[in-house]
Amino acid sequence: MARLETLTAAARADLRDALKRRDPVRVAALRSLLGRLDNAAAQPVEAAALPATSVHVAGATAGLGSSEVERRELGDDEVDALLAAEIASRRDEAAQFDAVGRGSDAEVARAQADLLDGLQI
Repeated sequence: MARLETLTAAARADLRDALKRRDPVRVAALRSLLGRLDNAAAQPVEAAALPATSVHVAGATAGLGSSEVERRELGDDEVDALLAAEIASRRDEAAQFDAVGRGSDAEVARAQADLLDGLQI
């Protein structure tokens, strides 16, 4: 199983559990990671440009699924870099909160970074 599939499956399973337990810190961290991974796999707009075929809406395509484009394949190194960037972002956020005296927000950001760090395989 590719690194992306393994990480996504683990994050989604953990997210389901966090939602059931109503753990907002965990939910926010996992949703952010999954969003970052999904956004990274999106095709650039110019690569995904489709010809307009609808006469009713300017620039639209007609037909079910006519505007669907395959997602990019992310390599293991790219997935690891995205996870590391998300962790670094949380740690940087914690440092910024500490700098302005918002200790409780810094603790939340650190907890989220630690959670995401635990997802590294």
